[in-house]
Amino acid sequence: HRDLHSFPTRRSSDLVSEVQKNEKSAAEYTLSDFKERLETARTEAEKYQDDPSMSQTSRYAEAEYVRNLWDRELNMIYAEIHKAMDENAAESLRREEVEWIKKRDLAADKASAKRSGTPAQSVEYVRTSANMTMDRCYELLKNYGDYLEPGEDPGEK
Repeated sequence: HRDLHSFPTRRSSDLVSEVQKNEKSAAEYTLSDFKERLETARTEAEKYQDDPSMSQTSRYAEAEYVRNLWDRELNMIYAEIHKAMDENAAESLRREEVEWIKKRDLAADKASAKRSGTPAQSVEYVRTSANMTMDRCYELLKNYGDYLEPGEDPGEK
């Protein structure tokens, strides 16, 4: 079992500077790069499956770590796709993303409400949010991955 002290804890400013050091400039990411990144993220996330025998604090910290992992990937994918789109397509994607965020938050609220009043409630919320964010990463690549291919403008097809 991992306890809270062995769990990777970092300030968000540390994560940001680490991510910036390790990231290619955004224009260099292709669809296959992102698919590879998602497989790496999935492998990392699978190390943190919920373990009810752990303390509530540790379970929450792990769930939050996994959610942040997927959120970072989603933000990178969204930004790359959005940047490659023309103005109308980008606005349409932005509206779609706002609706998706509402749907994700509603689903997380609903999942956590089943455990209302228990310490597991917040863990359930974060885990649901993380799972939906992971799914959204794959969905964006499936629906808009053409925008990530070098030399192609899907808007002109």
